[in-house]
Amino acid sequence: MKKFQFNKQYVTIGIYAFGVAIVSLIFGLVVFRIGSILGFFGNALSAIKAVPYGIAIALALYPFINLASSGYSRLFEKKRPRPRLVSALSLVTVYLGLLLVIAILVIGIIPPMISTFGEMVQLVSSSVGGIRESLSGIFSSSEFLQKMADSAIEYIGNTLSGLISSDVAEIAASLVTGIVGEAFDLLVGLIISIYLLAGRRILSSIFGKLVAATLPTGGALRFSMFIKRLYSNLTEFIAARILSALFLGIASYLLFWAFGTPFYPLLSLIIVVFNLFPVFGTLISFFVCGIVLLVTTPSHILPVLGILTLLEIADNLLIEPRTLPHKALRPNVGATIVLMLLGYAIFGFWGTLVAIPLWATIQNALRAFSVHLLNKRGLPTALEDYADFDIRKHMKAEEEPATETAAAAAAPAAEEPFAEPAAAVPLVDDADTPGSI
Repeated sequence: MKKFQFNKQYVTIGIYAFGVAIVSLIFGLVVFRIGSILGFFGNALSAIKAVPYGIAIALALYPFINLASSGYSRLFEKKRPRPRLVSALSLVTVYLGLLLVIAILVIGIIPPMISTFGEMVQLVSSSVGGIRESLSGIFSSSEFLQKMADSAIEYIGNTLSGLISSDVAEIAASLVTGIVGEAFDLLVGLIISIYLLAGRRILSSIFGKLVAATLPTGGALRFSMFIKRLYSNLTEFIAARILSALFLGIASYLLFWAFGTPFYPLLSLIIVVFNLFPVFGTLISFFVCGIVLLVTTPSHILPVLGILTLLEIADNLLIEPRTLPHKALRPNVGATIVLMLLGYAIFGFWGTLVAIPLWATIQNALRAFSVHLLNKRGLPTALEDYADFDIRKHMKAEEEPATETAAAAAAPAAEEPFAEPAAAVPLVDDADTPGSI
């Protein structure tokens, strides 16, 4: 009986083939069952909706908690530390401020804006015919543009007729019903956020202990840095978008007031809300303002939209580079559109806000990991070194340290008095040697 011989090469090939088959099977399941998988996670998240609400509220209020804590620390900790008093006062101050803002929105801002919205919808709906005639006169020279304008006007008319069929009271009732439907989850999330912020130091210690216990040293460091960088990018991005939206809202408020545009408080609020989202928000707000201007004051549409465009350019060139110093949080227009679409497709509404900070964090982590591997192999890390990529050049650079190490190891042996000289090796191939096959 022939003895079985273990072949390491065949075993390695078999393991690789088995791994490829498993990965291909998982990929096929993910591709063909992606809707079911996302639906499962969506149902799971909706069942525990209060927990994501609590985490989101805690993350949004955390910078204000830190700001209040630093102020109270300077006030009450001059002689000895009082961490519990400072933490309690910070929580009470921030949550009282949050409740005050909610009360102002519910009582003083939302009801007038709803009535103004109803008036604006009625005005635009009654002027659809005039808009169609104006656009037909503008695009009469091009049949293609005229068809596009007619399709857009028809869509706007159908949408507005659907809105106008229900009066303002029904719109307000549906809005209140939606808020009440989420009120319980929001209330529970608010309570969860209080517990999270009150015990943030203990939770941070528990998180650090779990990471250190479950991950290797390098992995624990990279994971903790990833989480910190993600939160820093998220808060920085949201704060910058809020500042940008406020700048454009105040500037557009003054602009609409100067031109005498009707419904200018509502239009300014629309610009503030939609400009929280880059690119898409700007386009939607410009579209809404253009429709209202076309109906109410058509002679002002070009100068007002032109000044709004200049304000948007000034915001992109002057304000955003200062509020967002990291270029990874300011991708180009194409990348922004793709990231926001992917974020919305995967995470829904909140994904549009998280997509760019998450991508910037992943990009930073991948760059740091690649630099670590390149330094470990003794290869250059600058991007321009790989413009004309030649693997042979980089492999030579990688092999040079090994050659120097071998020469350094052979040098002491040559200096020893009893070392035998190495036998000379003929620089010919075996095929050139007589008698070789």
